[in-house]
Amino acid sequence: MMILQKLKRELAIRLYEIGTIKFGDFTLKSGLKSPIYANLRLLISYPDVMIAVAQLMAQAAASADFTHICGVPIGAIPMASISAQNIKPLPLVRPEAKEHSTKNLRNKGYNLHSVFTMSEILETLENSGKLMRERRKI
Repeated sequence: MMILQKLKRELAIRLYEIGTIKFGDFTLKSGLKSPIYANLRLLISYPDVMIAVAQLMAQAAASADFTHICGVPIGAIPMASISAQNIKPLPLVRPEAKEHSTKNLRNKGYNLHSVFTMSEILETLENSGKLMRERRKI
């Protein structure tokens, strides 16, 4: 378990360093306001980070019973590269029917699993000195 926690801490810091985690005043596509923005589309430009994310996802998936892995375009497609490691199909979801929520997946019986929570990432960044305590308002 310690190895997993260390990998998650290192990955959270790396995600911040490459600019996937940003702080400011953002208006999301849904229209909601957020002080944090995660731009996962950048992962494809950082193979080392993409591989680390895929490794964490593979570990999380090891205890789950699943038949497919789906990366919602475009940001999650690099993360769905674990489909190759797990020999599972990778369906491509078309963005036209986009709702800014995961309820359209849950209602169809799909269970969603996260490797990180934003709270974990923020705590790691704060503990590493990357995020000043007064900026953490979540």
